[in-house]
Amino acid sequence: MRSSRLWLVSASAALLLAGAARAEKLGEVLPTREEDAQSDEEGAAESATEVSGEENELVGADADLASGRFQLGLRTGFALGLGKIEGGPGGTELGDAATGQIPVWIDVGFRITPHWYAGAYASWGYVLAKSESAPMRDFVCDGGADCSGQSLRYGVQGQYQFAPGRTSFWLGLGIGGESVQIDQTEAGVTWTAEASGIEFANLQLGVDFPTAESSTAGLFTALTISQYASRSVETGSSPSSGGVSNQELHHWIFVGLRGTTDF
Repeated sequence: MRSSRLWLVSASAALLLAGAARAEKLGEVLPTREEDAQSDEEGAAESATEVSGEENELVGADADLASGRFQLGLRTGFALGLGKIEGGPGGTELGDAATGQIPVWIDVGFRITPHWYAGAYASWGYVLAKSESAPMRDFVCDGGADCSGQSLRYGVQGQYQFAPGRTSFWLGLGIGGESVQIDQTEAGVTWTAEASGIEFANLQLGVDFPTAESSTAGLFTALTISQYASRSVETGSSPSSGGVSNQELHHWIFVGLRGTTDF
C-alpha cells in the first residue's frame, strides 16, 4: 500500500517537471505580447521612414524638373486705384477718374533655380471710368458722355518660391512703366486724356497649388508704387502735351487669380 502511494507521488512529480520544462521551451520560442507590440512599432516606424523618404525624393524630383525651364503665366482679377494722377490745385485723384480696372496680366520668364524666377511682365487693363456732372476735368468724364478707359503696365520682375514642387507661397518684385488713358465722346467729339510715368516697384504675394507636373493655379495680390511724369490731352484735332507739373505717387492694388505653366 505504501509502495503504491510512493509510486503515485513520484509519477505526479515527474509530470509536473515535464510540464514546466515544456512551458519554459515555449516561452523561449514564442514572443511575449510586449515583444510583439515593440516589433510592430519598429515595423511601422521603418515603413513611415521609407514613405517619407519616397515623398521627399518625389518633391525633390519635381523641384529639379521646375528649374532651368521657361515659364508662362496669366493673371486676372480686379485692381483699385489710389493716390493722384496729378497734384496741385485742380489735381485729379485716381479714384475720381476710375472705379478700378480689370487686368489681363502676362508673365514670361525663366526659372533659374527651383526657388528663383526672373522675367518680364505686361498688363493691359480695362478701366472702369467714372463720370460726374461737375465742371470738366481732363481725366474725369462728363456726366453726359460715353466713357471708357485703359491702363498699360510693363517691366521686369523677379520672384522667389518658398516650396517649389508643392503648394507654396511666393514673393515678387517688379519695376517698369505705366500709363492710363481716359476717352469720352459727346456730341460727336472725342476727348482723350493720357498720363504716363514710372512704376517704381510692384510688390507681389501669392500662393500656388500644383495642378499638373508643370502647371500651377493660385491666388495673388500686388501693390504698385508709381508716378505719372507726362500728360497729353487731345480734343478732335487739337492735341496738347507736356509734363506733369505737380507729380504725386499713386497705387494700384491688385487681387486675383494666377496660372502658370513651364515648358
